[in-house]
Amino acid sequence: DNEYTINVSNGARGAASSKYCPNNNKCRDAAYAKADKEERARIKAERGHWARVLPKTAEKLVAIRPLLDPANPISVRTCCYHLLSKGYLKSTKNFGGMQAHITKARLRESDDPNFLDDECFVDHSRVLEFNEGYLDTSDFLHNVKQWYRRDHWQEQPVVPVILCEKRGHGDILKTVCGTEQVRLFLSKGIHARSFLCLIAENVEDILSRGQGVRFGYLGDHDASGSPAV
Repeated sequence: DNEYTINVSNGARGAASSKYCPNNNKCRDAAYAKADKEERARIKAERGHWARVLPKTAEKLVAIRPLLDPANPISVRTCCYHLLSKGYLKSTKNFGGMQAHITKARLRESDDPNFLDDECFVDHSRVLEFNEGYLDTSDFLHNVKQWYRRDHWQEQPVVPVILCEKRGHGDILKTVCGTEQVRLFLSKGIHARSFLCLIAENVEDILSRGQGVRFGYLGDHDASGSPAV
């Protein structure tokens, strides 16, 4: 098994030889092989390859798999909200435990039935700030051509704006809103003043063009079980 090549130290081999067969060279070689096998088993166990998964946990992992796409990664919290909406979780108080299960699934081997691909997940709370720049003007123009899209709302009488109180839902909503060029404002339960000012600035810009604004709002009762106040 080339994937798990183990270099057992002479000390470990000597200990194995003493433990299993101290006085026979042939038996000692067998002891070396047994020590190698045990080391491979230990490493696989640490990686979660053979770790037992409860049926209910495995069912939840299967339920989030249709959401996973490396081309459109989502947050772990988005997966938890999906499970909440499907009834697999009772409240947001269960998110911590489920997030741990998802993390363990991402550490498994790719041939494990409970494996989840790291490429399908993104963490919006931790970001890389890096301005790479361009090789030259030709490189810049090439990128501009790739990203250029004409605003197809500029001649419409009414422009839609979507407000959502759940940041975790953004990974799903942004796919549709991005394709349709619809403004999507994502919050975390409370619309802070700076965020409201940002919304107002965008609305003012739309109204200044002589267009109207139609708002769509996505919210819920407190997912922890208490009605929203």
